Amino acid sequence: MKKLLSVWIIVVGAVILSSCGSSKTTTSKKVKVEQNECEVLALEAPEKRAYGTASSHKLQFAKDQAAVYARMELSRIVAAGVKAGSKVYDQQYENQTAIENKGKVEQLGMVIAENELKNSRIVCSNAYEIPDRNLYEAHVCVEMPGNIADKIAEKISEDEKLRIDFDEARFKKEFEAELAKYKKENQ
Repeated sequence: MKKLLSVWIIVVGAVILSSCGSSKTTTSKKVKVEQNECEVLALEAPEKRAYGTASSHKLQFAKDQAAVYARMELSRIVAAGVKAGSKVYDQQYENQTAIENKGKVEQLGMVIAENELKNSRIVCSNAYEIPDRNLYEAHVCVEMPGNIADKIAEKISEDEKLRIDFDEARFKKEFEAELAKYKKENQ
């Protein structure tokens, strides 16, 4: 009996030692992550489109949340453009009127942007189920109708005080340059 037990211990010990003896090397592979078609659409027209994604246990909530995130991103893009366009007043004048005008331009631009965001439409929406985690993942691309820089410039031109110092071409140039810069930095 003792011999059988000692043979058994030797066999088990040999198995344990042999399995721990060699180290296995693992190779890491790069896997390219494909862009979602909604994300691609947003990148095609960065000045008027934005992309959002969200996950939830409920499909409709994931879709709604992704749309909210996309609209928030679009809002940030427009805000950056409005701020850049209103810098024209800072650079032209350094008096109280310029500061007031800059504030009015920014406020007017944000009101227009807010209205445009309300009118934004979903141009792409994809949803995926992740069964092992019991989740849904939604991807959404939203688009603002028309050219927001033109609409802001038009409203500024209608205001008598603002129109005096307003350089429409320069405003649009600054606005669109800032949009391009913002999108490039946040891709």
